[in-house]
Amino acid sequence: MRDLAPDILARIQPVNRDRSFFLQPAFLRVAAVFVCIVVAGTLVRVLRPQPLSQASHDPRIDAALHWLHSTQQPEGCWDAARWGAQKNYAPGITGWRSSLS
Repeated sequence: MRDLAPDILARIQPVNRDRSFFLQPAFLRVAAVFVCIVVAGTLVRVLRPQPLSQASHDPRIDAALHWLHSTQQPEGCWDAARWGAQKNYAPGITGWRSSLS
């Protein structure tokens, strides 16, 4: 009986072990996952709305926001008569219908 091993081994394509580490499938998968994480993190950071304290750097805007916050009624409205306007201006100022009018 003839030994077929030498013929079979001669027909098998040799494995190219000189392939660069960076072209290995495992490395490419890890690199792709890393790139996806970095891109997703960047998008989240860029698209996230900034808090008001970080959004404005103008002290006049900060003072106006502070005044609005400090003068707002617990119901969420501003009392127009309290600040020198006619009381029927309350809906125009706050979009709230005052029970006084």
